[in-house]
Amino acid sequence: MERRQSRRKAVQGPDEILVTAPDYLNGQAPAMLCRISDISPHGMRLLARGAIGSAGFMPGQRLCVAECPRLLTPLLVERGLQVVWSEGPACGVRFDSPLRCSLEEWDAGAAFVSF
Repeated sequence: MERRQSRRKAVQGPDEILVTAPDYLNGQAPAMLCRISDISPHGMRLLARGAIGSAGFMPGQRLCVAECPRLLTPLLVERGLQVVWSEGPACGVRFDSPLRCSLEEWDAGAAFVSF
């Protein structure tokens, strides 16, 4: 059964973001470099590229986008995420609130520049 609320857009080009997963036991925020595989106004599919102090993502885990390409900063930085599913290095996340642009606007104006 399809649970997505909107279609997804495949992401091409430099597409890496740094997400943090707050670790409330010791006050540190482990970080993981991820590639955005696809995105919609409601969430995105991430592919973990490397980890610092983290072994992967778990469904229900809370995340935050710490860094991303400059042109995506207004859309993604400090955006709250929740892991919905995880399979190996891939996971699906839901945005705490939907993006404020349609995929058509994304097509027309988004360019990806690596940070």
